[in-house]
Amino acid sequence: MFFGKPSVIGAIQGMITGLVCITPAAG
Repeated sequence: MFFGKPSVIGAIQGMITGLVCITPAAG
């Protein structure tokens, strides 16, 4: 249970980082 949260948070941060990197390039 304890290791599940960091994984989810890491995945969400990874998605956000990807969007932040992709959006300026697409714009």
